[in-house]
This record gives sequence, structure tokens and C-alpha cells, in this order.
Amino acid sequence: MTTLGLNYGGATMTLRAFCSRLRNSRFFKVLVASSVAALVAWVGLVGVAGIDSAQAQGTTGLPPGCSGSPGSLTCTIPGVGTGTCNFSGSASQGTLTCTAPGVQGTVVCNSNASSTGATLTCTAPGIGTIKETINFATGALTVSDQCGTVTTTLSALQTGNVSALFAPLICSRQFQAALASVARAASQAGMTVVQSQITSIRDEIQRRRSAATGGPLGYAADPWPGDEQALGYAASKSSRVRENPLYAKAQPAAPKANEYGLAVWGQGFGDYEERTGTFNGTDIGRITRTWGFIGGIDKTFTNLNTASDALVLGLLSGDVTAGVDTKIGSAARITGPSVGVYGIYVNGGFATDLTFKADFFGVDQMQAGSSTTSLGLDNYTVAFNLNYKSDLNRSWWLEPTVGTLHTNTAWNGTAHDLGLTDGDTWRVQGGARLGWNTVWNTVQVDSTLAALAYDDVSIRGGTISTVAAPLVPTDEGKVFGQLIGKLNFDYGNGLSSYLEGEVRGREGVFGAAGRVGLRYKF
Repeated sequence: MTTLGLNYGGATMTLRAFCSRLRNSRFFKVLVASSVAALVAWVGLVGVAGIDSAQAQGTTGLPPGCSGSPGSLTCTIPGVGTGTCNFSGSASQGTLTCTAPGVQGTVVCNSNASSTGATLTCTAPGIGTIKETINFATGALTVSDQCGTVTTTLSALQTGNVSALFAPLICSRQFQAALASVARAASQAGMTVVQSQITSIRDEIQRRRSAATGGPLGYAADPWPGDEQALGYAASKSSRVRENPLYAKAQPAAPKANEYGLAVWGQGFGDYEERTGTFNGTDIGRITRTWGFIGGIDKTFTNLNTASDALVLGLLSGDVTAGVDTKIGSAARITGPSVGVYGIYVNGGFATDLTFKADFFGVDQMQAGSSTTSLGLDNYTVAFNLNYKSDLNRSWWLEPTVGTLHTNTAWNGTAHDLGLTDGDTWRVQGGARLGWNTVWNTVQVDSTLAALAYDDVSIRGGTISTVAAPLVPTDEGKVFGQLIGKLNFDYGNGLSSYLEGEVRGREGVFGAAGRVGLRYKF
């Protein structure tokens, strides 16, 4: 996929991105409806030359929602508001000037009419140019810019089918409709980081608690004498050990268990996702790069009900940034802080966790050749998981897991003015982790491989309220596959770290991520 220059500072905007910006700033429908009204009025829907201003003033064939005359048109468009347009000049050549509430600047349209047709070319400061033509003989109306061309009929517009004019002219409007999805993915990437830390905490607690209580969980003595010595575990009392001097020598001891108490941790991460495809004739391909840092502090409580259970309560904070490039030349930068809380309960092989995280994002949407549109949204995400770890043999274990993830998106007032709506998403996931444990040069090494499938079973809102049909496809009901490999190193004396890699995807979507973390217990 080709990206077209992510420019966070904002520069000049290409004509290619004009259509989105025009629609985003609430005057696109006002512009089209009012300019069509002017054309209809000027030419009277007849193909004759020499129509003068008086004839045009007397025309009553205005599109739905518009009233008045070319010199003073008032157009009311559902979901947009009321726009006012003034016309000056003659029927063969003139200027239409339109204003509307919430629209910065004035839209100026220059008209030219002849016996065969008329052309209206409209421009707006910092926006670009859109061209409309009408064929008097057929009544066909064509609207074009660098995003595409739409042809409809004046009769269709007069019956209220204004939306027929907009179908392909939605290049960056599609991108704006997808911003909530991009921001939600950034929040979920941060949540994956937290979940990764939670699994490290759970694994460590289960390993240490099982050692303290003599429970299995993949750490019990091996029935085959000598093997546990070779891996650094305590030797069993076996005649075979005495018969083989290879195992008679003392082996490195596993890391000494620390007292449970306060711990601090931090993680850096990077995430890459590429999407390809077209929708309604528009290339909706985009690349999203997300990175950031999340850290936390927690307290572990043990022996709550049994000798093998533990409870962890913690606070987290961080900062997340996502940069997005699209095939149509639009770009966005999403950045902001995160705060949250988490809790983990472990009892033998059973474990469950609950996390709440809030992300406060600023969203800068940039069109090539235009200024930046700054929006804001808050994402509130809750994750819940259930897990049960079972031994396969002395050092291997398997842990099935299921969970849910709920994200609520709330846009700020500026975004609401553009028609963006609040929304929420429910995700379900399931799969299993396979793990094995060794001791290498006194360092406890826990290796895991997780295979998961997840599905956003419900996506509501978060897009543009004034559009009846979806501008972009969603991930609702589409199953993703995910593989996560992880190495966790426990150095003893409270210090541990981990490395993790991830790949995920479905048809048209590929993602990869890397994470590195450090944890220290006091």
C-alpha cells in the first residue's frame, strides 16, 4: 500500500481531498442544494439561449428545502442547517455567494450558461474547487472533483433524492467516519499492553504459590529422576541420581521468592496495522502506526481464603500516539494520556482479572493541501478475562481463556458539530495459552504462546449521524486471528522483564506488534 505523506503540521491541501473537507465542514449539502437551485432558476430547465435575469427570477422549480429567488435563496438541509445564497450577474454569467451557520468563510460559485448547458464552478478558502454542469437537453447534472464524478438528474433532485449526488464524493469523509475506529484500536492496543503485564503477574504468582504450597501447576517434581536437576530444580531422592555422577553436582538454584508487596512496572510498545480494500468505489486503504508507554504500581495480597490464592490491585498511567496515513491523501494524528485501575485474583490454576482504562485523545485530521481539523474524544475501556491453567507434565501447562472488551467513545463538541456521534463496541475473545518453564543460568524463563480469536460482535455509533448509509465498512461480526509469543525472565530479588511479539489479522487486515516490559517488586 502507498501512503501519501503524513504531515502532522498540516500544509496545503490537494484537490483530491477537497470533497471530504467540503462535506466535513457542513456546507457541502448547502452548497450543492443552493447551487443546483440557482442553476434550475437560471435556466428554467429549458434549453434555449438568451434567458435574462427577469426570467430566471420568476422560476419556481427549486430543489427540496429551498425557497426564494436566485438573488436570495434560503435552503434548509436536514442535519446541516439553513444556508443563505445571493446571486449577482446575468443568467449567462454570474456569481453565487453562499454562507451557512458553522461554515467558516464564504463559498463563491461562478456560473456560465449557454443554449446547451450551464457550468457552475465553486471554491471555498482553504478547501478547493468543485464543478457542476447541467445538460439542458437531458436534464443531467454532473458534479466532479478529483475524488470522482457523480451524474444524476434534476428531476431526481427535485423529488428529494439529494443524497444521490454524494455517493462517490466522500473520499475523506469516509476517513473521518473511520476516525472513531482508529482511536478505538489505539485504546485497545494500550489495553493489550496492560493485559500482557497482567499475564506476567499471574504466571509469577501461580509459579511461586505452587512452589510454596507444593501444588502442581507445571512445577511439581518430575517422576523421571535426574531431569529436574538438569533444569535446575531440586533433586529427587532416587538411586538413579546416585548412580549417575552427571547429576550429583549441585545445579544452579531457581530465583528466590520475594516477599509479596508493592511493585512498579513499565512497558514500551509499538503496533503496526495495514488495511486494504475499496468501498463504494473509494480506496479505503490505510496504515496505522501506534506507539507509547504504559506503567503502573500494584500491591499483592496473599492467603486471603486459601494458601494458594492472591489478590493484586493496581493503578496505571501512560501515553499513546497513533499516526494514520490513507491512500486518498488524508492523515490523522491521535495522541493523549491514559489512566486506569486493574485487579487480579488467583487461586491455584484459576485466575480472573478486570481492568478499566480511560484514554483522553486529541485528534488532528489533516487533508493534503489544507489546514488541520482538531477534534477530541475520550475512550473508556473495560476488559474482563477468565482463565484456568492445567499441567500437561512437569514443566508444560495449558491455559484456556475467554474474555470481553467494551469500549465507549465520547466525542467533544467540535466533533459533534461535524455530525460525529458517540458510540460503543463489544468484543468477545477466546483461545488458549501454552507455556513451558525452565531455569537458565539462575534466571527463571517462562515461555508462552497464545492463540486467540476475537470478534467485535456489536459496534454502535461513533460515526456520522447525518449519513443514512455507512461511509465505511466496520469490523462488526468479522473474526480476527491473533498469535502472541512471549518470553518472561525472572532474575530474582524482585526484578523481572519480558519480550513479546504479536501478529493478527483477517482478510484485508494485517497487524503486528512488539512490546518490552520491566517490573520490580520492593
